[in-house]
Amino acid sequence: MASRYYPHPPSFACHRCFADKKLVDWIKEQGTKGNCSWCSAHNVYVVQLSSLGELFEPVVTLYHPSDSSRGDYLSDLLQEDWEIFSDRIFEKELALDLIEAIMEAGVDPKDLMSSGLDYRGLFHSSNPYHSTLEKVWEERADGSSGFDPDESEGSKLEYEDEGFPRLDQVQFAVEDRGTTYPADSTLYRARIYTVRGRTERFGIEEMGAPPHDKTPAQRANRAGKPVLYMASDIDTALAEVRAWKGSPASVTKMRITEGLRILDLRKPYLVDSPFFHENLGWRLEAHGLLNRFAEELSRPVMPHEADALYRPTQHLCNVIKAGGFAGIAYPSAMGPGYNVVLFNPHAGTPEEISHHRVERVTFTSRALGPYEPPHEDLPWTR
Repeated sequence: MASRYYPHPPSFACHRCFADKKLVDWIKEQGTKGNCSWCSAHNVYVVQLSSLGELFEPVVTLYHPSDSSRGDYLSDLLQEDWEIFSDRIFEKELALDLIEAIMEAGVDPKDLMSSGLDYRGLFHSSNPYHSTLEKVWEERADGSSGFDPDESEGSKLEYEDEGFPRLDQVQFAVEDRGTTYPADSTLYRARIYTVRGRTERFGIEEMGAPPHDKTPAQRANRAGKPVLYMASDIDTALAEVRAWKGSPASVTKMRITEGLRILDLRKPYLVDSPFFHENLGWRLEAHGLLNRFAEELSRPVMPHEADALYRPTQHLCNVIKAGGFAGIAYPSAMGPGYNVVLFNPHAGTPEEISHHRVERVTFTSRALGPYEPPHEDLPWTR
């Protein structure tokens, strides 16, 4: 299986053939000095293509051969997703030849023929026969079918349907995103005065988590099971309670009473390099699910929504809690900062209270396209 440029492709490549930093560092550590026939660099670190094949194999398995005329070259997908190849290789249009040579180096020609894989053919970046964790969650969240409303917090959170994310499937991903809130950290909670004509201000004792009988279902908790929702700053706290222009509100500074391990979902997690990761495919799927989870936690709770619509995120919160996390930090869709929910409603103590009147609420917008639906196309917002 000779390439179009190299009937007998060079068996070595160098660190200048690639742009991925981890791969470049590995080649410099493992390689020997020599000249590269691929990128024409001299006195560089070179390694055998067969050793590169061992590193590329789990990455290439993320892509799937196309059974039609639609798809992309494997080299283009790798470059678009990971920027693996250097400009020296990609601009010379050698990336396809190089990836083919890497994947076929040291492999018996009979095995190549029997596998049926053509690394010069067209590929897809997703497997049409495999549902990712995120897709499975979407399917089960559609109408909240399959979620047990009476699921106990102490359960193992396992379902007969093994397609739904379990703790063991996302454990390594949540560990990637764990952080610690030290004791004495401060966050904020706000309450608006919904009873017109009230003359008494809220007292500090009224600013903690609500009691069981006044706890509505929200994205991180079920009805009657309070958790502690807080924000990173005063403006975000006011925005999260939908304070309007002219509305009175009280804000309390919350002191975290002890160091807590938090799942940090404030920013989407990006795998900077596809190399040297155990279970790369599962890691990407799990982080895709957590990124989607953060979006759902950020989505404002609407008064007309049924409690059942919150069960998917409530379930995943229980999975996170079962993993030993005390809470979750996630983006705010309403304010400039971020939010934190702690599963223990007593994990923060109100210690200062201030009273405010909102003077201005600012909105920005953009016009919808002619065919753009009003709502994002998510199963539980239809």
